[in-house]
Order: sequence, then structure tokens, then C-alpha cells
Amino acid sequence: MKSGFEFKDFPKLETERFILRKGTVDDCNDLFELYANENVVKYLPLNLFESVEDAMVEINWYEKIFKEQIGLRWVIEEAKTKKVIGTCGYLNYEKE
Repeated sequence: MKSGFEFKDFPKLETERFILRKGTVDDCNDLFELYANENVVKYLPLNLFESVEDAMVEINWYEKIFKEQIGLRWVIEEAKTKKVIGTCGYLNYEKE
């Protein structure tokens, strides 16, 4: 039996209300709006975003952890509006 994960294709999960998918450059404005809000980042290990470039750095980090196979970060898109309303995932995955 195989144990662990093999990240070849980024997994996409869908429900009636939400789509969990890979973040892209097109999501930067929504991510900036989200993480520039003090109430959103209050309990997160993130600094308040000051620009859309901060969101691009975040998206690049999501890509990096996926390529290194140490983590996975989905953006949460509202299915009806196609707006990114959050993120979720995990980090520091170890195959052992």
C-alpha cells in the first residue's frame, strides 16, 4: 500500500457554493482586498497587505510550496460570484 501524497496535478474541489482551486495571478485583486483587511488578518501569521504586489508574492508562495511538495494552499472561490473569499490548506507536509 502506498502512503502519502503525490502532487502531480493541483486538486480542485467543488461544492454547490464553493470551489477550492489553485490560486492564479487573476486572484491578486481579491486576495489583496481580503488580506488588506485588519479584521481578516488579525489572527493570521500575515502582515497586512499594502499592495496588489503583496498578493502576487502570496500566490507565488502557494506555487512554491506545491512545487516543493511541502504544502498545498487553495483559494476559496464563491461559485456564484466567482470572487475569492478566502484560502485554506496545509504546510510542512513530510512523507515519513
